[in-house]
Amino acid sequence: MMEIPIFVIGGFLDSGKTTFIIDAIEHDGFDKKGRTLVILCEDGEVELTDEFASNHNTKVIRINDESQFNPELFSEFAAKFVPDRVIVELNCMWDINNLYFPEGFRIAQALSFIDATTFDVYYNNMRQKFKEIVEFSDIVVFNRCIDNSKLLQYQTGLKLMNSNAQFMIMDKDGMT
Repeated sequence: MMEIPIFVIGGFLDSGKTTFIIDAIEHDGFDKKGRTLVILCEDGEVELTDEFASNHNTKVIRINDESQFNPELFSEFAAKFVPDRVIVELNCMWDINNLYFPEGFRIAQALSFIDATTFDVYYNNMRQKFKEIVEFSDIVVFNRCIDNSKLLQYQTGLKLMNSNAQFMIMDKDGMT
């Protein structure tokens, strides 16, 4: 039995998660390679509209409460929409350890986005949540970076949180 890949996109509010999802759907040919189910677990500044979704072979489900994100509901969505892939835009305040996907699905990749302009505030004031995000991630993207010298002082601590993760730094224009 072929497993359906799940891409988990995490990060704090307004860190670029939805923008990344829209870009992946639009430019990575997801719409030409089958159906995509997107599960949005928070509302941000950028919106993934139903019109965009229908134009790109994508179905969007919105879940606003952590208790709603359960295997039964997930299975129901998957059976109804028969996706070739699933993208979950995760609310980082939810408990990542409670993520469970039914048989036939597997987490293919976990990416986290961190706004470099607010990084130190989250790192210093919400360290446990920040640590959970980094530990769970395959790739951690620091975007909107104006001066990466501030991030360099945290480099060792970040690698200790997850030595297997790749860390990327992007400027305000999305360039690495």
